[in-house]
Amino acid sequence: MKLIDRLASAKGTLENVEPTYCIAWEDPDTPDDPVKITVPAPEWLACALEGGILPPVEVYHAIEDTLVDGKVDPEVGKRLHEAPRMPPMTEEQAMEYLLMKDVPRRVWQQQRNRQMFYIVPRHMIPTDRSFRGAWRLNNE
Repeated sequence: MKLIDRLASAKGTLENVEPTYCIAWEDPDTPDDPVKITVPAPEWLACALEGGILPPVEVYHAIEDTLVDGKVDPEVGKRLHEAPRMPPMTEEQAMEYLLMKDVPRRVWQQQRNRQMFYIVPRHMIPTDRSFRGAWRLNNE
């Protein structure tokens, strides 16, 4: 079964899970940009916690590494559907998976003098967005 079909099936059967955590990160290539916030979709989080739906995150990296002019090689793209499926994850493991899947590798993979991301409880992120453009990670 293709990944898109597994996700569609799960959306119809699994109850959404509101995320407790989010990822706050800065892009080292654009140091003047404000902090970015990545929050998992409740449907995606339900799939991660259920297990047996998502492929290993390395499959996404293999696809990204083989892009040519922004296009996916169909043979490499098949890995999304044919790869073994991830077992059920805890919410913390799901957040690490999401970090490696959706946040650029230069943010989390390269050694730097300071941390470029934090996985934080969502309640720590203000809901008032009026000063969001001025946010920076506090490394103290």
